[in-house]
Amino acid sequence: MALPSSHILPSSAFRHIGFMVLFMAVIAGFSALGLLTTQTVTKSWIQDTQNKMTLEILAFDEEEKVVFDQQRIEQNLAKIQKIIDGDPIIVSVDVTRFDNADDIDKEYQIPSPIFMTFSLHPDRAKNAEQRIMNEIKENVVQTIFKKPEIWQADINRTALTFRFAFISLAIGVFFVTSLVLSATIRTQLQASDKTLKLIYLMGADVSIIVSLFQRALIKPIIWGGIIGLICTGFLFSPAVVFLNIEIQPLLFYGYLCMIFLTFVVVSYIITSFTVRNALKTMP
Repeated sequence: MALPSSHILPSSAFRHIGFMVLFMAVIAGFSALGLLTTQTVTKSWIQDTQNKMTLEILAFDEEEKVVFDQQRIEQNLAKIQKIIDGDPIIVSVDVTRFDNADDIDKEYQIPSPIFMTFSLHPDRAKNAEQRIMNEIKENVVQTIFKKPEIWQADINRTALTFRFAFISLAIGVFFVTSLVLSATIRTQLQASDKTLKLIYLMGADVSIIVSLFQRALIKPIIWGGIIGLICTGFLFSPAVVFLNIEIQPLLFYGYLCMIFLTFVVVSYIITSFTVRNALKTMP
């Protein structure tokens, strides 16, 4: 029994679903771009920190509640520089100071910590930096080290937060679109109640009515998804240039196609469930 959907369901019945899918595709595109950007940036940062170690020469002792004078801080810096001078695993050292403003009198100036960033030799032995840390700690107690592993743990925690945010955004839009789809199907079922009851009583199987709605929905969903993917494609290149990152376009579009195909499958399932559940009330 063939039932042309255009005779029962008007072409405009699910038009707004196409716009919803278009919107979902664009948001999903930004989510995919955010995930790939997070992955690329995280990888780059971890590579940068693999051979880095930082040290802070303290200006304040939290346990003793003592503020060190700037002269003592500079003396500690000189001791550390003497210890690390000529060490084979240290490639270079950057020293960062936060000096007081020139217009502040010396009696009101606050001692500031000094930060040292060590660039370590990439071919060093495992935990070779621990030897330097121990030697510095023995001579200069007022120091705090941050090893590469600690930097990487901080980076991974931050990356995990961003990944969760982007995935939640995509799932949220996906979920809202699915709810709108389900509500639209129920509304259309009520609007076509008499027609559907008639063809149902004439012997139309439930699966035929389900496929009727599925055929009516697939066109706006596909068109909305295609237009959304095209719009996202136009935004992809400017976004990559603006963010100054390298992302493989095939991987990006692969994510989008996977999301879109998943939504098509979910749409078919939602349509089947909603229509079958509504038809249970028919005699």
